[in-house]
Amino acid sequence: MNTSHKPTTSGPRVWLEWAVMLGYALASALAISLAMMIAVVLTASVAGAQTHAGPSAGLIFQTTDGPVVAPLQSTRARLVVTGVTVRAQVTQTFANPSDDWLEGSYLFPLPDDAAVDRLRMRVGERVIEGQVREKQDAQRQFEQAKVQGRQASLVDQQRPNVFTTRVANIAPRASITVEIEYQQPLALKDGVWRLRFPSVVGPRYLNRTPDARRLESPVLLPAGGERAGGERAGGERAGGERAGEGADAPAPRDLNSLALTVELDAGVPVSPPRSASHGFVVRSHDDARHTMTLEGAVAERDVEIEWRPLAGAAAQAALRLQEHQGRHYALLVVTPPSPDGAALTRLPRETTFIVDTSGSMSGSSIEQARRALVFGIERLQPGDLFNVIEFNSQHRALYPVPRRLDEASRHEAIRFAQALRSQGGTEMRGALEQALGAPAASGHVRQIVFITDGAVGYEDEMLRLIEQRIGERRLFTIGIGSAPNSWFMRKAAELGRGSFTHVGRIEEVERKMAEVFTKLSQPLLTDIALRFEGAQPLDAIPAIGDLYAGEPIVIRARFDRPPQAATLSGRRGAVAWRGRVEPAGAPSAGLPTLWARAEVETLTDAVRGGRMSGQSIDSLKARIVELGLAHQLVTPYTSLVAVDVTPARPADAPLLGGKVPTRLPDGWDHAAVFGAGELAQTATSAGWQMMIGALLLLAALVAARGLPAGRRAAL
Repeated sequence: MNTSHKPTTSGPRVWLEWAVMLGYALASALAISLAMMIAVVLTASVAGAQTHAGPSAGLIFQTTDGPVVAPLQSTRARLVVTGVTVRAQVTQTFANPSDDWLEGSYLFPLPDDAAVDRLRMRVGERVIEGQVREKQDAQRQFEQAKVQGRQASLVDQQRPNVFTTRVANIAPRASITVEIEYQQPLALKDGVWRLRFPSVVGPRYLNRTPDARRLESPVLLPAGGERAGGERAGGERAGGERAGEGADAPAPRDLNSLALTVELDAGVPVSPPRSASHGFVVRSHDDARHTMTLEGAVAERDVEIEWRPLAGAAAQAALRLQEHQGRHYALLVVTPPSPDGAALTRLPRETTFIVDTSGSMSGSSIEQARRALVFGIERLQPGDLFNVIEFNSQHRALYPVPRRLDEASRHEAIRFAQALRSQGGTEMRGALEQALGAPAASGHVRQIVFITDGAVGYEDEMLRLIEQRIGERRLFTIGIGSAPNSWFMRKAAELGRGSFTHVGRIEEVERKMAEVFTKLSQPLLTDIALRFEGAQPLDAIPAIGDLYAGEPIVIRARFDRPPQAATLSGRRGAVAWRGRVEPAGAPSAGLPTLWARAEVETLTDAVRGGRMSGQSIDSLKARIVELGLAHQLVTPYTSLVAVDVTPARPADAPLLGGKVPTRLPDGWDHAAVFGAGELAQTATSAGWQMMIGALLLLAALVAARGLPAGRRAAL
């Protein structure tokens, strides 16, 4: 008798079936994710094509009439330079081209040492003065005014060089003008006064950035008339199309357009100021006074202006005093004399070059970086140790540890430099850790040359790393491109006891890098001591570290009574140096504000580094708030708010919000930074998800082939 038996399934076969089922489930889920992601990409690409087609600017608001370019924004700035201080007024105009009530938010840059202390809002003929409030109170006041239909403006500091302006209740077809004022010190460096006015915030790599949303801003896609890399092919006008409906709607001006006036009174005979970045019209009144004007510029690169003292002009030192509420505030600016050119004994060096090859370095920036790196390698001497480390989403070193220079290694390093290409994200930590962790070489001066645009949002993390691990090394930062993150670069060099140099154009690479290597080859000014005569500062003055040639000393202090003079002394090698400067009055130079700004920076550094003996983080923050309120100063914990007392928006009218788009900095490649559509290449893990999904699906299919036909059908 034949007995039928049901087939039995062995243990491994059961586990295989469960594995296949799990694989199919995961693969199906990832396939659905993949399909949704493709849909998002296609939607973003279509939206981008519709939003940014032709010469028109980004469409930000979805109004009752459909998407419109709003609010259109232009910037006018007036900079008054008096000796060693700058007083600036920046005027931003927000226009509403629609029939709806709008709220706008705009991310914008200011100099990283600017002390922002005034806000005015103009609505028609009305002028509303802003007040500094503790940040949470200011935000609460702004939100309340927004809900109540009152016109309001709020200025917040996101970074020392990045601010946001929010404007609420812009009436249909109306405009609101926001005026911001700031104070800034100015110092002679490398024999030149340099004034920088940043005009654009480059998109930051925001991985691991706690406050990433605050630094996010929409970016205009390249118009049809622009070539890759951001070069302009013609005279297209962003925002040149008529926005909204109605015969009375004016054709909007260029989005992010810039007009700038600089009034210079140097106090000593100087050369006529010049700008390598923009085409200013310069009018000279005499040897010390000049006026520069710029109209119709596009806000896509930092404005750079420089001027020099004429031969014989006494420009090395200045001590300015200003009395305020019974105190005497001082600003001391001294540039020690340069070495006399005598032959110097050169010590062997260990130089590690770190170079940024991320997506933001595409276009002209990567070419500048390659040239700067090759220039540095060619300046090394036999007997030096060196290494080259590049970073993007990962880091890669030429050698595991610094290697002795010979002709073979020099040529190998130059080939490595010339082959560098920009791609991926900006993960600089690994490169810095390798450079800062290299074993010490006895008898060598240890230096790091850091070449980057600094376009990251996690600056505090990197600054803590440098401060903790710099040891006996010196860190020199080279800011690359049209709009580098100058605050991060300056602060990194300060903590690394080196210097910061900006290279804005390819034509400047050799000259600027020669300045850097000249400093590296000259003896430091050491044993620096400062003494005031006739009065002592009320607050401790930070110690003055060793200085390289051409680096200025800038000291801010306050006194009960005015000092009679300041004396600085030091040594350059075996040669002693001493200088004495007597004060000059500066009745309206804003020195109290500059003093408070310096105190805020010192306290903020302590908060970031978790250091300040005997004081808690909360007490440090409370002191920053106290300084901000007392001096009406925008800080990390205080904001400027202006609110009109009269409601403007009807209670039944909705308020629509959005962010004002900005341009990419000149020379940046949109595709290299963001990829397809509006999705950033390095912002998501979509690529990994696609790869994992494909592998799981393939594994499930292969495993399923080994199952009986019935089981495959059941699955």
